[in-house]
Amino acid sequence: MKITHLKNKCLNFTVALLYCFNLSVSAQKKADKFDNYNAVKTFVNPVLPGDHPDPTLLKVGDDFYHCGSSFHFTPYMPVYHSKDLVHWKVISRVLPPQKAPWVTDKPSAGTWQGAITYFYGSYWIYFSANGQWFSKADSPLGPWSEPVQVKSNPQTGPLGYDNSIFVDDDGKPYMVIKNGQKTNRLQELGKDGQLTSSVIDLDWINARLQYSWAEGPVMCKRNGYYYYFPAGDVSGGQYVLRASALTSDSTKWERLGEFFKPVTDPGVGFRRPNHIAAPIQLADGTWWTIGQSYEKNTTEMTGLAWVVRHLYTRLSGKVTDPGEYLRPPYRLPDLLFPNRRIYGGV
Repeated sequence: MKITHLKNKCLNFTVALLYCFNLSVSAQKKADKFDNYNAVKTFVNPVLPGDHPDPTLLKVGDDFYHCGSSFHFTPYMPVYHSKDLVHWKVISRVLPPQKAPWVTDKPSAGTWQGAITYFYGSYWIYFSANGQWFSKADSPLGPWSEPVQVKSNPQTGPLGYDNSIFVDDDGKPYMVIKNGQKTNRLQELGKDGQLTSSVIDLDWINARLQYSWAEGPVMCKRNGYYYYFPAGDVSGGQYVLRASALTSDSTKWERLGEFFKPVTDPGVGFRRPNHIAAPIQLADGTWWTIGQSYEKNTTEMTGLAWVVRHLYTRLSGKVTDPGEYLRPPYRLPDLLFPNRRIYGGV
């Protein structure tokens, strides 16, 4: 995530909304206090107030895991776990405080990306910190291995930052590479976690800076199509392209424009979510993702929030009304709450 003119202070806004979340997980004896309310499966955004940039999301069975950029804050790269995409708990950290001297400790430096993924029988987290690195583990609970640097070569070029990992239907993993404003590439990863095979060059995506920085790209696959999601920059903009094959040929890709329809309601805060995680599909067929959103005023951008978004679209157009998911309460699928009473409210 390229941070420009961003003061390094984020406001822990919406404490009241977070309190609503805490109310939603209740023992039965507490639930009795809400007998005058209807039990509904809803949540209120943001699901994690505060500074949680560049989220990546992994679904394994009925469990969800998240990791993202930590920048210069230590311990680095906390790994979160959730059963419902709303209630999150830190379960491990990739780099302990003892690694602080190894990471550049200054604003806009530190560790970026924190791309959590699973392939070839292991959990992996790729991140950038004076180079591109990975750690792996048998479980998201850790322990995480000592970081291993990803080797580059003249064909691949600099590995940059804000990368992510895409795993295709056949189990092959790819690094989604981002470096500078105009470098967007894909390259397969081997069982050793290192780059292999040839580069899929997508530098044409932002050759004219159509998407500002075209940063934090993530990918998913749906109904035979590959979807590529670059973010504009920290101030907003989330775009989407798609193709029926992984190819460098720009004529085989469709530019689908802004992924989220602009929110014009002045009463809605944090109206330009972006840097979404790769969308995931639940058992009921719905698609969900998490993303960040900044509130901007005349001098600085403050208050980074997460939003959980239900993707009503076919992943081939625009969300009908993104403002719908910025106003509480929002409904989650029944399958996420098989035996739990969740209370919504504002």
